[in-house]
Amino acid sequence: MAFRHVPCTKPDKRLFRRGATLDSPMRLVTLTLLLTLAACAEEAGLAANGTDMDADMPEGDPEPTDDDMGAAIEADLMSLDGTVIVNEGLIDLGLSELEITLFAGSEPLCTGMLVLDESEPVELDSDDVDASSAWELEVSAGAEALDACALPPTLSLTLGAVPYDAALAPAAESAGFEDSAGSVYGAVAQLAPSEPVYLFGLLGTDAQFDGDVAADPAAPLEDGAYSLETLYLLPLPPG
Repeated sequence: MAFRHVPCTKPDKRLFRRGATLDSPMRLVTLTLLLTLAACAEEAGLAANGTDMDADMPEGDPEPTDDDMGAAIEADLMSLDGTVIVNEGLIDLGLSELEITLFAGSEPLCTGMLVLDESEPVELDSDDVDASSAWELEVSAGAEALDACALPPTLSLTLGAVPYDAALAPAAESAGFEDSAGSVYGAVAQLAPSEPVYLFGLLGTDAQFDGDVAADPAAPLEDGAYSLETLYLLPLPPG
């Protein structure tokens, strides 16, 4: 399936399209571009349609309140990045590190570390997507303060490694992973049972990202440290 594009080449790897759903082995079926006009304004030469709140306000009028400014922006998308430590087929909860960034459209709102509470090897709940390895994760927000918004208290999702798909190449090259094509795994996420499986990024060891060692998608992941890199934003899991 051909990609739809927007005229934006922002270097931030997290300002790409929402993760694509898969309903046949490694075939992209649905791909929704989520870059907003604001994210592309600089490159497209368009000025943001801002308004000076004080320009036409008569002297002596009260300052606008929070109610006047409208409701707070709520996150609807997320990225997941970090290091997944695999030990005897299991994710090491103490050594693995996952970072979540919440977005409203393409605008990042806040970033925080996740605490991995539980992990269990599973099969993806899909008849059409075969994963080399997959784990059901229960995670919670870390104790650190966030600068703009609060993370969901708990998240449940299935994270999996699948064969690399050439459809990842444009986003991977834009994010600086041109040497990784074909040597790393594709990263997929399923946010609830029977929900779509999203192909959203890359997963691999340092040697695989460097192109020195190729992943073996026919076998479960070997023990080691695997970097997780988001290329396409994910919807937030249902809460």
